[in-house]
Amino acid sequence: MNKQIKLLILILIVFLSSLLLGMSVSAESYTFDVSSAKQTNGDWKQSFIEYTPLEGKGENEYHFNPLWMTPQSEVIAEFRYEGEPMNEGSAPIELIWQTWQSNDPRPEGAKDWAKVAPAEYTDTTAVFKYDDIVEAYGTSDFSTVYAINIGDTGTKLKLVGLTVTNIDRSQVPGSPEAAVPQHGTAAKAADIEANAPDEGGSIGIVIGVAAAVVAVVLIVVGVIVFLKKHNEKGY
Repeated sequence: MNKQIKLLILILIVFLSSLLLGMSVSAESYTFDVSSAKQTNGDWKQSFIEYTPLEGKGENEYHFNPLWMTPQSEVIAEFRYEGEPMNEGSAPIELIWQTWQSNDPRPEGAKDWAKVAPAEYTDTTAVFKYDDIVEAYGTSDFSTVYAINIGDTGTKLKLVGLTVTNIDRSQVPGSPEAAVPQHGTAAKAADIEANAPDEGGSIGIVIGVAAAVVAVVLIVVGVIVFLKKHNEKGY
């Protein structure tokens, strides 16, 4: 019986260790400032463009960095549109990963203008998956992604919201934190504040993990008590 208890304790330790490791990487989301988004004319134009810090210009320092993405990341776009897509059955919106044509060298397989179709969409929301972005762009090395575009597919479209989930800023040493920079404009400070980590989402994850830990502990304790009583009765 002692061996059974030791085995249960070992299982509990392994399980708790896995949960704690998962908690050490909190899920963070980045929300873009899309106030500059415009309605397209329905001719495969872009409603929104954001230049990334990888372009090397100082004014983009606090913009979204594609290198923060993880395999669990999703790009979620909210939009309004009129009309129908030019290609029957296609989504009214597309994500475009852009590298300058003049950029050389670049990661092997990287495309200049990689169009990504959403994995799922409704009349107001589209979800783009990390794996689909990698497939369309030609590589998972996003080090030369200089612009992120949201465009139409023949519809009159306007982006009204854009978020990337499950990012990890620690993948890029020295990434700006969600705080006012020592040298910057009020606009940059506002942009940083708008893109601060989603603390509500992180708290919810922590609460959920904590509840799971408590449930497992109670189950294991109950099993141990049962085994002790079972042993005392001589069964």
